[in-house]
Amino acid sequence: MTKKKQSTATPNEVTKAQLYGKLAKLGITSVLIKYDGCGDSGCIESISSFGADNLEVNLPERSIGIDIVESKYDGTTRRFVSVNARRTVPIREAIENWCYDLLAQHFPGWEINEGSDGTIKLDVINKTATLEHDENVMRTNSHRVVV
Repeated sequence: MTKKKQSTATPNEVTKAQLYGKLAKLGITSVLIKYDGCGDSGCIESISSFGADNLEVNLPERSIGIDIVESKYDGTTRRFVSVNARRTVPIREAIENWCYDLLAQHFPGWEINEGSDGTIKLDVINKTATLEHDENVMRTNSHRVVV
């Protein structure tokens, strides 16, 4: 009897591998995601996908099975815990979920106060994600003139 090897991959790594694999099977070589947030809310503004010829292609409407990270309340410990759950979701939603996880991991609070905006480029061939992130800051210029 062979023992199954326990995976040491984090939920984000598992999702990344699954997502990039599904995109590659669809002939998608890159995906550009734009996001924006402020005033304590933020969202993915757009998702554009591209084929090998760098021409934009539509993401299919079909759903895919993928592992996602969910936050669930544990009544015993009275805390929210992150759990890995298998879900069947539209591929667009899988991309959004993974991008929200990336933003929370690398730029926590990206949507708070003045907020921020940026892009995430998924390079399916090289299995990388590049985040270009701009933080908005408020600046106050005070002047006092006595004449």
